[in-house]
Amino acid sequence: MLHFFNHRYTLSFRATLALIICAGAIVPPAARAQEYSTAQEDTETVLAPEDFSPYAGRNFPQIPLWGDSHLHTMVSVDAGTMTRLSQEDAYRFARGEEVTTTHGLRAKLSRPLDWLVISDHAEMYGLMPQLLSGDAQVLSTEQGRLWYEALTAGDAQKAFDTAMEIVASLSDEDPPIDNPKAIKHAWEAYTALADR
Repeated sequence: MLHFFNHRYTLSFRATLALIICAGAIVPPAARAQEYSTAQEDTETVLAPEDFSPYAGRNFPQIPLWGDSHLHTMVSVDAGTMTRLSQEDAYRFARGEEVTTTHGLRAKLSRPLDWLVISDHAEMYGLMPQLLSGDAQVLSTEQGRLWYEALTAGDAQKAFDTAMEIVASLSDEDPPIDNPKAIKHAWEAYTALADR
């Protein structure tokens, strides 16, 4: 007698046949495969001898890739006022490594991302990490010195108000800190990281 195996259970051929017959009686007629037949001319087009392959004529991606198309890090002035996660942290997180958030929480994805776009703002690029570390080029400006003192004074409300002032300054026609050398340094550090 034939046997079919289904994990832990073994069904005889007769029991399996009985289940198939019962399932056919339960399925409504509208859901049966015969309802979805293909016209002869469509079948001939789809199964034309010169293109007989399930992949012939497909010109679209067939494997979904998962990622993040818009991620800001501490390098962006807006995100950098509230997060201390670096571009390197972002890459590590995307690769499936565990990172610790600004507020001390451990975070890890269930699976690595297939791709990631770090889209930090160009305006005052890299200002926040340079400002918070006391970078001499940034602190050589009056505005940089004032913001640094406010952000590192230990007063949470003053730091928040200063952060909002910094973010609002992005809409000004001219940047309050115009330091091409500092921006170039931040960009070179980022491209070196991205190339690793």
